[in-house]
Amino acid sequence: MSTSHPPAALSVHNVRLLLADNRHHEARDLCQQICDVAPQDAEAWFLLGAIHGLLKDYPAAEICCKKALVMHPNVPDLHRNLGVALLRQGKTQEAEVSLRGALALRPEFVETLLDLAEVVRAQGNHAEATEMYRRVVELQPTNVTAWVALGLLQQASCDVAGAKASYEHAIELQPGHVEARLLRALILLLQGDYAQGWIEYEWRWQWKGRAPRRFPRPRWDGAPLHGKTILLHPEQGLGDSIQFIRYAPMVKALGGRVVCITHPPLMRLFRNCDSVDQFIETGQPLPHFDVEAPLMSLPGIFGTTLANIPARVPYIFPPGQTSPVIEQLLSHRGQEIKVGLVWAGGPRAKNDLVRSCPWECFSQLAQVAGVRYYSLQKGPSSAEAGRLAERLPLIDLGEALSDFADTASAITHLDLVISVDTAVAHLAGAMGRPVWILLPNMPDWRWLLDRDDSPWYPTARLFRQRQERDWHELLQRVTVALGEYSPRRQQSAG
Repeated sequence: MSTSHPPAALSVHNVRLLLADNRHHEARDLCQQICDVAPQDAEAWFLLGAIHGLLKDYPAAEICCKKALVMHPNVPDLHRNLGVALLRQGKTQEAEVSLRGALALRPEFVETLLDLAEVVRAQGNHAEATEMYRRVVELQPTNVTAWVALGLLQQASCDVAGAKASYEHAIELQPGHVEARLLRALILLLQGDYAQGWIEYEWRWQWKGRAPRRFPRPRWDGAPLHGKTILLHPEQGLGDSIQFIRYAPMVKALGGRVVCITHPPLMRLFRNCDSVDQFIETGQPLPHFDVEAPLMSLPGIFGTTLANIPARVPYIFPPGQTSPVIEQLLSHRGQEIKVGLVWAGGPRAKNDLVRSCPWECFSQLAQVAGVRYYSLQKGPSSAEAGRLAERLPLIDLGEALSDFADTASAITHLDLVISVDTAVAHLAGAMGRPVWILLPNMPDWRWLLDRDDSPWYPTARLFRQRQERDWHELLQRVTVALGEYSPRRQQSAG
């Protein structure tokens, strides 16, 4: 590829030797000298761009690749390297052009297929990305990365069986592949295969960024406690803590003292759990304990199956007295049905893009007469309550809800809660209150598949999207159901 020759000391060969020795910065500096001395050396520019890519200096990598391409426009590796540099800068449209150019020059360029599949997937073209990953595993059947990526796309398109098969291909090739093991665990749980699913779910501790908090005591295995103190601790979201605190009475029944770490917004609510001897806010000093267990490992420890989920509700109770502010806001004495609404989860959650619903879709509920709505929405989306109140009779409780004890108090005054998959949905279910939970077409594992009820929450009714991100049609069905809803009939049926 070279078109001019710098002095022997400034040779591409020496650059490659430095790279082989992982001396990337020295290799970059030497290669830059070669490009300065011989600016028409396309090979040096190509290599310098690759080094900048290794060092994650993608703007510099882009410049170098473009210089080399001017001299040698038909080199597929150059187009691919440029595409990757553009992709890492978020320039997806330009990256797509470069990567398609690389494929045109070398149609079976596996690395480029993987990069381009990433681009088109990010642009929402899941069908084409799926075909690209299929092509990769045809060309390279041992490519674990492609099998996992294919599984994720199959799962997103509701091909659960296909996704599971892809993850299992990856595990056959690399039994210790943490992402594949964890993703298969979530599929098993989604399918209701709890016996195997809980075992596999323990792979979550090896997932990047998910290492468990280290405690100076052994992990509990479910053995009788005989007076020992056990520390239970949360690991994920607030809804997870609400769902799995139900296991505390089962732990207590094994004869020990139960201490539980709790997120501050749940502290006042959980104090009513009489099976826990002491709650400790996260970050506070811990008392002596003998064994520990994460809350989300308890289902596996107790051998939970669909047939024996501890689903007796309520198992969470509001504080004894509702705050005067909440009472005042809920003091309407008319005959209208009182319905609480939550349309969005926390924006930092990984799945928030698919679980949260645009507030405008809830406007359809205005078609139902005889209903007064109350916003239980918290977080950034609570600001949308005012706009929604312009379209239906809505009272915003958001500012009056300082923690989940306040939210629980409000829920006791409501006939129904309608919520997307958030902690409030778990709270209403744990309190044994009527709750309608609005789910994306590919839900979180705990809601299972193809059913409108939940074995975890007997008072819940599930509404599922029929098409990806089609909240409008889902809210149409909710609106019809609400028009037929009678709290008195619901209570007598319960």
